[in-house]
Amino acid sequence: MILDPLQLLAWQDRLLNVRRNWEPTWQDIADFIIPNKTGITTRNTPGTKQTTKLFDSTGNRALKRLSAVVHGSLTSSTIKWFNLRMRDERLNKSRAVKLWLEDTTSRMTSQINASNFNSECQEVYIDLTGFATAALVVEEAAVKDMKGFPGITNTALPCGSYVIDEGPDGLVDTLFRDFPLSAINIVKKFGDKVPDEIAKAAKEKPDTPFDVVHAIYPREGGKSTTATPARDLSWASVHVSKKHKVALSEGGFHEFPVMVPRWSKCSGETYGRGPGHEVNPDVKTLNKAIELSLKAFGKAIDPPMTALHDGIVGGDVRLMAGGITYVTDKDALHPVELGSKWDVVKFKTEDIRDAVNKSFLADHITLKDSPAMTAEEVRTRSEMMIKLLGPTLGRIETELLNPFIQRVFNMMLRAKAIDAPPAEVLEAMANARGHIDIEYTGPLAKGQRIQEVYAIERIYQFITPIATVSPGVLDILDHDENVRAACDVLGMPVKGVREDKVVKKIRADRGAAEADAAQVDADRQDAGTVKDLAAAENKNPQGAPFPPGIPGTEVGSFGGESPQA
Repeated sequence: MILDPLQLLAWQDRLLNVRRNWEPTWQDIADFIIPNKTGITTRNTPGTKQTTKLFDSTGNRALKRLSAVVHGSLTSSTIKWFNLRMRDERLNKSRAVKLWLEDTTSRMTSQINASNFNSECQEVYIDLTGFATAALVVEEAAVKDMKGFPGITNTALPCGSYVIDEGPDGLVDTLFRDFPLSAINIVKKFGDKVPDEIAKAAKEKPDTPFDVVHAIYPREGGKSTTATPARDLSWASVHVSKKHKVALSEGGFHEFPVMVPRWSKCSGETYGRGPGHEVNPDVKTLNKAIELSLKAFGKAIDPPMTALHDGIVGGDVRLMAGGITYVTDKDALHPVELGSKWDVVKFKTEDIRDAVNKSFLADHITLKDSPAMTAEEVRTRSEMMIKLLGPTLGRIETELLNPFIQRVFNMMLRAKAIDAPPAEVLEAMANARGHIDIEYTGPLAKGQRIQEVYAIERIYQFITPIATVSPGVLDILDHDENVRAACDVLGMPVKGVREDKVVKKIRADRGAAEADAAQVDADRQDAGTVKDLAAAENKNPQGAPFPPGIPGTEVGSFGGESPQA
């Protein structure tokens, strides 16, 4: 059962009243930091100039640099930035389960990279860094006459075009958005059962725009099984004609299809706060300082003039190069000395620029101009960036990446675009132990776990000199487990790491081969010894005298019978 269109529009109005408190700040951030997103409180005509208030681009450059670093470090298309693993560690030791998880991850990554995720997600990161709130809609691609899974399509919603509401867990589970559609497109999208005014406009003036409200909210008593009709799914999806207050369509989603991350959030507030809010006063101050300095710059180059009343012959002052002005007194015409203090302007603007860049973590995400940093400096800087971004990364994973991956997985599973889980996983799911976790492997996420590898590396560097004196100290460490842990953190493919039973067989075979080789060597040595003794016996038959010159080897010295002369 869906809510009445009037109830939905009233709900949207209540949420709009909350959003209006944020709009002036968002407009300021757009005007001075993200000039291409200025249409928040007003609708801009496409193609119009959007930098009329901007005199300095420090904030815009710093924001784009930070958003690009977050995108490249978390969800870069050039790397596999996530893995799936079972929460039950016993299942993760099964090779069949690990291969299924790896294959599923690979298929999901291929679908994500084949979609428009990277381009739309970049817009999400820009909004998240600037406005501290962003929204990404994830749906199946609208491809007709295609067998199998059609793929996914992503849409980043502009700031100011939607309102949100939270559920009891503090996560966003409701979204209303306005978007204009032409009359002809409304008829194409929703069929002929549209208000008469829209149907008439579609025939006579097809480009006439009408505002459509899309409401997505939890449906009471909804289900998410494969056989559940769209009108009974867990999340309702209703399109309403705002002018006519009638529903144009009624449907639903298995999962909430919109990811709404916030950079950080104050208790009791719905929308986020982030670096854009923090630096907005500094950016506006810097912008005003540059504006004033440019005015002073123009006055210094072409200063204003003073002239005595009636001191200029003809009344015209010629300021062009080579111009001659006739005066009645030698002091009748001279420039005004303004006394502008350029050093003060430069000093203050550089301080403000530095503060803006630091707010966007420029001192941690950019390399030194010269010379190149050492490996330890790079490691220290990475650790500092991870510490500073740690809370934000956790929120991005919880509110953006986790629900995004879960939705893609469920969409592909329903479409049979991934293989069915192995028997062990199905059995675990039946016993409520088959939960699948998401492990992020992008550079920034991996940097949080790389400390484990550094710890292993450092302990081996520490213990190696001691082992030269006391080899038994190496028995403290489980070498196999340490190497497997490092392979896991560094993202070694499952197929590249042997199972325990395979390793044990290899070692057993190697031990048997070494034992056989040792036995062969021992036999060879024994045979050599016998051969040497035989050779010595042939050279020294019984009773034959030993070579002269060796003490105690004279004839008869051992009490034997002397040979007959």
